[in-house]
Amino acid sequence: MKLHPIVARFSLLLMLFGLLFLPIASCEENVYVIGILSHRGPDHSLNTLAKTAEYLSDEVPECNFEIMPLDYDEIFDAVSNEEVDFVLTDPFLYVELESTYGINRIATLKNRWDGNAYTEYGGVIITRSDNTNVNELSDLKGKSLMAVDEHSFGGFWIAVRTMEQSGIDHRRDFSHISFGKTHDAVVYAVRSGSVDAGVIRTDVLEQLEAEGKINLSEFKVINQQYVEGFPFLLSTELYPEWAFSKASSTSLDLSEEVAIALLSMPSDNIAAQSGNYAGWTIPLDYAPVHDLMRELRLGPYENYGRVSLDEAIAQHWYWVVLFFMLLVLIVTYDRLTTEKIKKAELERSNKLKDLFTDIMRHDLLNPAGAIKGFNDVLYFKEEDDEKIKIIKTIDRQTDKLISMIDSAAKLAKLESSNELELSKKDLGAVIRNVAESFDHGLMEKNITLELATPGKYPSRVNEIIEEVFSNLMSNAIKYSPEGSRIKVEIIDAGAYWKVHVIDNGDGVIDENKSRIFERFTRADRKGIKGSGLGLAIVKRIIDLHNGFVGVNDNPEGKGSVFWVALKKCDHGAGMH
Repeated sequence: MKLHPIVARFSLLLMLFGLLFLPIASCEENVYVIGILSHRGPDHSLNTLAKTAEYLSDEVPECNFEIMPLDYDEIFDAVSNEEVDFVLTDPFLYVELESTYGINRIATLKNRWDGNAYTEYGGVIITRSDNTNVNELSDLKGKSLMAVDEHSFGGFWIAVRTMEQSGIDHRRDFSHISFGKTHDAVVYAVRSGSVDAGVIRTDVLEQLEAEGKINLSEFKVINQQYVEGFPFLLSTELYPEWAFSKASSTSLDLSEEVAIALLSMPSDNIAAQSGNYAGWTIPLDYAPVHDLMRELRLGPYENYGRVSLDEAIAQHWYWVVLFFMLLVLIVTYDRLTTEKIKKAELERSNKLKDLFTDIMRHDLLNPAGAIKGFNDVLYFKEEDDEKIKIIKTIDRQTDKLISMIDSAAKLAKLESSNELELSKKDLGAVIRNVAESFDHGLMEKNITLELATPGKYPSRVNEIIEEVFSNLMSNAIKYSPEGSRIKVEIIDAGAYWKVHVIDNGDGVIDENKSRIFERFTRADRKGIKGSGLGLAIVKRIIDLHNGFVGVNDNPEGKGSVFWVALKKCDHGAGMH
């Protein structure tokens, strides 16, 4: 049928309007889902955190974010089935999801109350204010208890640890334990008298009163604690706040952009105000959460203390190495001993054997130094080629052990530090200074080092930052083939300077990229060994600078790009 000319023109205009102004369906490919643990119900999560998704959609180019409220059971399925790209959850579920599905935290929530920010929270054990039968922890025995969920950290396990430290076994000392699924439900059940006591996280009572839903005078806190500067009712110790994490399938580049956007969020941003939080900080140390789960044998620590022989060897391999090194040394020394050795020399050998029985109560460096010292004596006295070969093997293994001990001590010192003294430095000058120390190693392998650092890159850093670049350059040289090229460049990444160390080695397989900065993790493909602590030290130093570190594939071909992101100095700041 032939259309009237006017109708045909109108139809053409409608088609052009649709092409120019209507949404394009392919945009859905850039939608990323944030799974939220709905500890106060799905409506509460949507109402408070929808603005956070809008904020990320505005800050991260060409990406749209949306919220998916999940209860304690649903969140495991969502992560397992790759239905979410990011997760915001309590520390207990974070540790479980990290262990099971490889999620990785990129920021920690800063809670807001009365204009101030708080990065820790705890548990509250409550009863009705007129319940005269429950006044202290010991009174809970034989009573009914409601918690939020068997996976809830603030709404169950924090309080369980506190109660068990006071001699209350949650498995047998209560007449009944039930779960309300939300913090609000627990509070209402206690108020109605349907249970004797309840467990919730800190700030819930204060939030409900501010919303006009309860009156604090209706409740009594059991085992009330007071922590200076902490404003909420409390019954337990404090633990780090909720973790914002990336799923294992989410790219590192996207995760980096999201992390930078979160950390850059002003506390007065509408997203923070709507969510009743004060912004975000770098990922906190969740070791106290691991300690609790280990003590209660929860999640990945369910079988803690009950390990097989193979697992014991895997966990304490360094003692096994030390034992065999000592054994080899003793056997070698005994073979060199003849009937003509004087009594004093024989006693000296016996003392060496006694070293093995004393090793467990000595520090590691002293016996390692003793091994190396005795080995040097044997080397200069021995003439037999086969025995010299054995002595050289002992010497190499001892050097590796001493290197591992030094690295472990350095990492322990760094982990005990909370902050570093920073001063203004030019990252380009720091990198050029470090690069000069590798001239010999570069010449040995005929490797070309290209430094793309033409300008000034002011940042506030500690002098220990040199160790970061030294470690990354050393690894690049170690794993790159002879005659190849290594490039170090600095690029402008908004509020950060991003340093790339690009090599032409075999690269890092995807499944190891999220683990390579953990302690005792090595991901080499050439059998090149090390202590497994170098990159862990790098990450800790960068964490202390409030920066980021990661690894990507070399986009130009074979190899890897190890990168660190460090904050720029304030505009107009001078250089030291």
